[in-house]
Amino acid sequence: MKFVIGLTGTIASGKSTAGAYLSRKASLYVDADKVGHQVVEEEKEHLASMFGPSVIKDGHLDRKALGAIVFSDPQELAKLNRYTHPLICSRIADMVDKIPDGLVVIEAIELIRTPLKDLVDQIWVVWAEPQVRIKRMVTERGLTEQEARERIKSQWDDETYRKLADVVIVSTDGPVEDLYRQIDQALEKEQDERKREK
Repeated sequence: MKFVIGLTGTIASGKSTAGAYLSRKASLYVDADKVGHQVVEEEKEHLASMFGPSVIKDGHLDRKALGAIVFSDPQELAKLNRYTHPLICSRIADMVDKIPDGLVVIEAIELIRTPLKDLVDQIWVVWAEPQVRIKRMVTERGLTEQEARERIKSQWDDETYRKLADVVIVSTDGPVEDLYRQIDQALEKEQDERKREK
């Protein structure tokens, strides 16, 4: 029997760390961000017509240039999402359909706001304090503190994510094993519940 987890959370929440751990246990692990990168690269000419020629550099999509445009203007971000989300969701749905059995995990920052949420059995949210997230973006991604705050502001607030979650995984600056333990406990609980339902 197939069980699909939608793994989400705000930027720099620890989602990718949780995802890397879950990927070892899954029959299929889909990183929607990677699928999105493939899609936007394939659609670069159309995106250049939408956002200007500066988003293409050396024949490839300049994601940093595109990010600077869309993360500083909610209307531009909404325009990008309206175009790319259906393409990304359709590709991921095809991937999930091909797996008949086992654990499937879809990691997607925009999971809750897209049709991807309809593909999953449970929504798992990875959550971290805003200051922890800002620190991660500055140290790991090379953003300025202002850029990090703009990224956070462009997304739904933490409370909205947590309200919609079936499972909340808390990510801190503590040992990564704490995160792994929460994931294992949530998986065990789900397996127990599924056994009882049988």
